Amino acid sequence: MANDPATLPRQSAPHGGEPAGLTKTLRDFMRTESGSAGLLLAATFFALLWANSPWSDSYVSLWNTIISVDIGSHTLSMDLAHWVNDGLMSSVSSCATRFRSETSGGSGD
Repeated sequence: MANDPATLPRQSAPHGGEPAGLTKTLRDFMRTESGSAGLLLAATFFALLWANSPWSDSYVSLWNTIISVDIGSHTLSMDLAHWVNDGLMSSVSSCATRFRSETSGGSGD
């Protein structure tokens, strides 16, 4: 019974499964409001430093990177700044509208 899975120490799978140690702790912290807010503040601070540093050309270059989505013969191609402004901001607005509707007693549809 030396190879009985119930008696062997539990190890996390390299891809998927339950992460080990610090990764699980970090993921649990990021699920909290303070963890998410901390990550957002850190990313904002990093972006401000990067944009105002001697390497600001690389920051501008990142935002000017062209990203394309091809579906069959149709192509949607915009720079990263447009993807963020047009795509992500509209989805955030949609989620906010739904949240406001649900919290005010509406159906949200």
